[in-house]
Amino acid sequence: MVIKMLLIGSHVGYSSKTGLVGSLEEALSYGSTTFMYYTGAPQNSKRLPLDKDLIEKAHEKMKAKGIDISKVIVHAPYIINLANDDIEKHNFAVSFLKEECKRCET
Repeated sequence: MVIKMLLIGSHVGYSSKTGLVGSLEEALSYGSTTFMYYTGAPQNSKRLPLDKDLIEKAHEKMKAKGIDISKVIVHAPYIINLANDDIEKHNFAVSFLKEECKRCET
């Protein structure tokens, strides 16, 4: 018999002070089994460095609470527009998306 876990989550906040731990704690406060967040403000390209200690703590807590990291979603910022026909804006979007993907790997 295969038992499937129901995934229930929502979009949660992200603060540079609490990082992924804060996002996880907000999701857990709702009884979520997953969540979605931004790694920075969705409407601009300013990004603060990620706190690797907070990331590690969040990963440990996710494991303890049964949240599968592969089911957690990172929402891309609104300003990424790969369809822009202005070459400079398109190149910016590609470059910024690559940087966001690197942040997700972390």
